[in-house]
Amino acid sequence: MSLYIWWLMIKNIIFDMGKVLIDFDRNYFLDCFDVQGQDRDILMKEVFYSVEWAMMDRGTLDEMDAYERVIKNIPERLHQKAYDCLFNWDKVVKPIEGMWEYVKELKDRGYGIYLLSNASHRCLNEYFETFEVSKYFDGKVVSAFINRVKPEKDIFEYLLNKYNLKKEECVFIDDAIQNVDGAIFNGIEALVFYGDTNELKTKLERLLSK
Repeated sequence: MSLYIWWLMIKNIIFDMGKVLIDFDRNYFLDCFDVQGQDRDILMKEVFYSVEWAMMDRGTLDEMDAYERVIKNIPERLHQKAYDCLFNWDKVVKPIEGMWEYVKELKDRGYGIYLLSNASHRCLNEYFETFEVSKYFDGKVVSAFINRVKPEKDIFEYLLNKYNLKKEECVFIDDAIQNVDGAIFNGIEALVFYGDTNELKTKLERLLSK
């Protein structure tokens, strides 16, 4: 039996945040913070790809606790840079070209717009609400607040239950293949965003027209 019931129209679009709505480019952030050479490799590993970052996404660690753990593993000269990576990356982040405008268009066309993001508590407390695109969202679920992360089944179920959504009426957009797979496995249509807004529009409009 097919996972999808196509006679139910898509009514809701669920967006990831990083690399879908905003350009979460770690190398760009390191450029902005003037980190060069071997120091880039150190901060990339010890901050952006650290277990501490994963723990922040799950909500079991906040940025300051993560910072205190990270600086034990890096040279003192990089302590301020590590702080910038944890606390100031959102000050220099850029929108994905054309995506905010497309979100507004979908909202104007009557679709429900939702956020499902693996992110720390700061996402809603400090920065997402400052992004112009945030005003178009009907609901937001951020992993740190519920101690569940994509692609785990529970986080998708939480979003659906919180906003009384039917999975057959939703499509989920994420840049991570494993998260898209998690949505599809749980009966939600999903698309991988590869960074090209026009390509995404073509694929999504095809689904919306069914």
